[in-house]
Amino acid sequence: MTVKLLSLDVWDTLLRRKTAPGAIKFFSAQHIFYHLRQDLPKNYADAKAIYELRLATERKLGNLSKKRGLDDEYELSAVLTAMLDHALGEGVISPTERASWVAKFYQYEIECEINHSFPDPAIADFIADYAAEQTIFLSDFYLTTPAMQQILAAHGWEKFSLTGFTSASVGFNKRSGNLFRHVHKELNIKPSAHIHIGDHPWSDVRIPRKLGITSILYQPDKLHQDRSQREMIFTDQNRFLSHWRHVTETHSYSTSSNEPDRQAWSLGVATAPLWVGFVQWVAEQALSHKIDKLFFLTREGEFFAQIYQTLYPNQKLHDHQLPPTAIFASSRQASFAAALNGLSPAEMGRSWDLHKVQNLRGFFALFNLDPADFSDILAEFNLNIDQVIHDPQHDQNFAAFINHPKMQQAANAAIARQKSMLVDYARQSGIQDSGQDGGKIGLVDIGWRGSIMDNISRILPNHQFYGYFLGLRRFINPQPANGQKFAYGPDETIKPGNEIKLFESFAAMEALCQSRAGAVVGYERVGDHIAPMRPVSAAEKIAHDRFTAPYQAGVIEAARQAARLLPLYGQSGDKLRPAALAIWKKIQTAPPEQLAQEILSLPQQDIFGLGDQFVMRDVPPVKQILKSIIFPSERRNVLHYLRRAQWGAAMAANKDLGFLHRLLLVVMFRAANGIKILLMWYRSW
Repeated sequence: MTVKLLSLDVWDTLLRRKTAPGAIKFFSAQHIFYHLRQDLPKNYADAKAIYELRLATERKLGNLSKKRGLDDEYELSAVLTAMLDHALGEGVISPTERASWVAKFYQYEIECEINHSFPDPAIADFIADYAAEQTIFLSDFYLTTPAMQQILAAHGWEKFSLTGFTSASVGFNKRSGNLFRHVHKELNIKPSAHIHIGDHPWSDVRIPRKLGITSILYQPDKLHQDRSQREMIFTDQNRFLSHWRHVTETHSYSTSSNEPDRQAWSLGVATAPLWVGFVQWVAEQALSHKIDKLFFLTREGEFFAQIYQTLYPNQKLHDHQLPPTAIFASSRQASFAAALNGLSPAEMGRSWDLHKVQNLRGFFALFNLDPADFSDILAEFNLNIDQVIHDPQHDQNFAAFINHPKMQQAANAAIARQKSMLVDYARQSGIQDSGQDGGKIGLVDIGWRGSIMDNISRILPNHQFYGYFLGLRRFINPQPANGQKFAYGPDETIKPGNEIKLFESFAAMEALCQSRAGAVVGYERVGDHIAPMRPVSAAEKIAHDRFTAPYQAGVIEAARQAARLLPLYGQSGDKLRPAALAIWKKIQTAPPEQLAQEILSLPQQDIFGLGDQFVMRDVPPVKQILKSIIFPSERRNVLHYLRRAQWGAAMAANKDLGFLHRLLLVVMFRAANGIKILLMWYRSW
């Protein structure tokens, strides 16, 4: 039997989305945000704010439509126009420019729908049994009928895209029944001559059936379950995180037969939201600030660069071109002397304000000078090469030593030499020091006070530097005028809070991110090329191969899956931030034993402070701790250990110590960190 009219629902009937409907709106919000970022007021600081503005605008326009006697419908161009007027304010853009933006954003959303949808695989066979003189589409949707026709045609539904109705075009929807009534009036069709097929039990079945239409539910089990799952994953962040981890572990696995390697790889997968969230935030910030080039600073930045390249293999985020990227090999040691304006206690204060001691061997290392060449003046001032100067800014004998003409001449020559090489290395890397206003340069590092960025900013004053860090400690030194710093996680420069406890585990965070190559200790000229010098100890290589490498492999595999899942479910760096901080907190308070044992044994070179190699496992014995209560010299040594180690939770995992020894150390760590937090709060008042 042939009926006069067959109408078909569009979404989840003719077409299916690869993601949740809300994700499309979020994609659109991100697109708008990055296009208009420079003109948006501060209360629209991210795409989420634009997304929420859209939802509020839709509700408002829907209510206005009801007051006019229509259903609570709205059309996208009206939504976009109202959003721009509200967000930008009057007079920021002209009516002509606004209309141009609306048209572009409208077309972007159409393309988004096309790119994130596909034809239902079974609907053609399902409707083959229903013959009709005319077949049309009916959709409760905020795009116009012509826009819906464009989407259908793009997926091969030309025969159904010639005629149809969307609720946005007529002001009526299916769930009220008014759209069906409108169709019957427009096409002069009686309800009894009409068959409608769709997936929604209310809008596509119950309501049309009440009107006398033959309504048929189309809801294939597997496809319907997939849709429901996508919507739950989009609206529930915990479901998304579980889904991401499940997909990673299901579709890939550690190829190592070594159990510790597999454990490290699994830990990488489990903690990936911390690093992936940070790197996605970096990309979003780089777009927002319109960075010309983005550099990842060694040593941790090389790991971040790997994640970045895995997430954005085409160098695009939300269809926006990301800035070009590169590795910039540097360190505090390699850049410190180059940023000095001569050798003096005032200039050296940028180090001594952070470290209240100065080892003489470390002092010479900062300038890449051989201490043996200065044995005469060391003897003149009764100084020993391995001596530690306490409070070097106020030590008169040490001040006289660094003001000695021989020391001044050698140090200033070293400063000029290192500055010249670092400027040439920057030029070689793509940062031109032309003497004119430079571009916007992004620097990515783990943190913590951004000292490397400070040094580079001073050396290259004609550029504007934007630093993107996992976390920021309170600034001790004056900040260069040509630099701005931003933190994904805790930021003591804004306001101290409970998050500052996370900094206790800084050594673990650095170890998880380090590359196998060593830290940069300086630069050397090799012909016309500047080569970073990166010695690495055998102990560091062993630790990296034993734990860090398989751990990072797990993170990179999770990032590979995230490259598809993050955009699919409308994820952003800010959305991942709560999960990222929860992971960081778990590492800080209850570190996996494998990680804690690695950190306890990992050698750390303290070039700026005591100048020696520090190993956290070399703890003060109980006798020394008890003697420190009475004797200042012993107290100083214990406090030095606490300042350098900081991480009490790792100490609790030190199986080399007896229970009472561990307990005593943990109590001391907690007391020291508690005092530090109280001081932070006091300074912030």
